[in-house]
Amino acid sequence: MARQRALNPPFPPTMRIVGVAMVRNEADIIEAFVRHNLAQVDALTVVDHASVDGTTQILAALAGEG
Repeated sequence: MARQRALNPPFPPTMRIVGVAMVRNEADIIEAFVRHNLAQVDALTVVDHASVDGTTQILAALAGEG
């Protein structure tokens, strides 16, 4: 009876941590929130839920930075 060999990839799979946040009217803290969390995760998705206080514009400016 032949021995079966475990199929192991030659390298470990790449793992990423992705953050997701839903915000509304958070202009006073959104820049600090985004910068802090991007230092902790590989990617961050922020969904703006109809903000009227400038949150959307701040997020657009941050996205423009890369």
